[in-house]
Order: sequence, then structure tokens, then C-alpha cells
Amino acid sequence: MGHSVLRPRTDKGMGLKSSAAEGEAQIKAHLETSFRLVVLL
Repeated sequence: MGHSVLRPRTDKGMGLKSSAAEGEAQIKAHLETSFRLVVLL
């Protein structure tokens, strides 16, 4: 079970990195928008 789960992760290593970068970008954008809303309020 463990090996079968780890293999796809190693194969999709680059994909996971790109998705992580996209996630960080989305989080930063969300923080910026929420911060702007707080400032406007």
C-alpha cells in the first residue's frame, strides 16, 4: 500500500511543486484581498 501511494507522488514531483506554488499564489492573493477589505471597512 505505502509503495503504491509513494510512486505516483515521486512521478508527479514537479506537478506537486507547481501546484504548491499555485496554492501559495492563491493564498497570497486571498490575503491581499481580505486585507484590502479590512482596510476599506
